[in-house]
Amino acid sequence: MDSEIYDKPVCPNQPDEEKQFITELKNEVPGAFEKFFNRYWRVIMRLCLTHIQDPAEAEDAAIETFADAAKGLKKFRGEARLSSWLFRLALNRIFKHRRHQRNQSNFVPIDDCPENAALTELNTTPPEIQDLLTALNSLPVRDQLFLTLRYVNNLKLREIAEITGAKPGAVAMRLKRAEAKLRRRLMRREK
Repeated sequence: MDSEIYDKPVCPNQPDEEKQFITELKNEVPGAFEKFFNRYWRVIMRLCLTHIQDPAEAEDAAIETFADAAKGLKKFRGEARLSSWLFRLALNRIFKHRRHQRNQSNFVPIDDCPENAALTELNTTPPEIQDLLTALNSLPVRDQLFLTLRYVNNLKLREIAEITGAKPGAVAMRLKRAEAKLRRRLMRREK
């Protein structure tokens, strides 16, 4: 999926409270960025964890998202909702992480492995959830994105449309198709 589409502005009307908050952030009012961070940390972290399996790397991506936001707030035009803009930054970080992972080798030197790694890396995730995650990760990135924005981050179609630059009707259709693909993959695993 091309991350450049997330840089296109969209133009919903900003509520007055949101405009005031953006102004405070841009003017670096004491406590404004902390309030911003506290308001959005959980949803951004959840989004990163959904797309990046290693919790430490997901946390790094979330932190880097807020660093990107801090650097970019002065340029933020307010044409998109603040949350949509932040989601776009997070998605760009996730895509950057994926590109980096593709370029890295999975080789780990034996000296870097703990002695009891086989014993300490027990997976306690229920098999049904493991199957769901495996099926979800086998989908194209675009399908994963739409499904996680909707069902993990509980965003409405309108919000997903703002984040992705797609029309709400297109979002609904993409979700329906992605759900069907996921369902088929899960059914194949059950056989």
